[in-house]
Amino acid sequence: MQGKLTCGLIGLSQGWYADLFATELLAMKDVELVGVCDLGKSREYVEECIDMGAEAFAAKFEATLYRDAADLLGQNLDFVVVASEIGEHCENSCQALEAGTHVFACKPFSFIGDEVRRAIQVAQSNSRIVMPAVPSRFEDGLIEAVRRVRAGD
Repeated sequence: MQGKLTCGLIGLSQGWYADLFATELLAMKDVELVGVCDLGKSREYVEECIDMGAEAFAAKFEATLYRDAADLLGQNLDFVVVASEIGEHCENSCQALEAGTHVFACKPFSFIGDEVRRAIQVAQSNSRIVMPAVPSRFEDGLIEAVRRVRAGD
């Protein structure tokens, strides 16, 4: 691989997962977290979701803060993680896919089948991948359970 993969985080609504994914991305030596986007949500809303302001969150992960997803996507990213409200996943994902960016979206992706089908169609039309995230694989309890099973404990 030449250089680092560039990524962005769209949405801070799924606060614990937004923090978890940003932490994991920052730990990857071949990935650069370019920016995070709060989607223009109010300070109060963001603080309720992530227990800090969007500016502090971006600084914590050494990333640029964007208010609009189009501005973040304008950075020609390799992929984005979508951690917005579930009802916004499809729109945020399709916007990224249409910008030529692969998408890793928090689950559930949607409760509406037509939204899922739309995202798949947009991904296929743009030769990109959209993948629902399974965040439990990053949770401490599951990681410890796997370690113990592998160790024979």
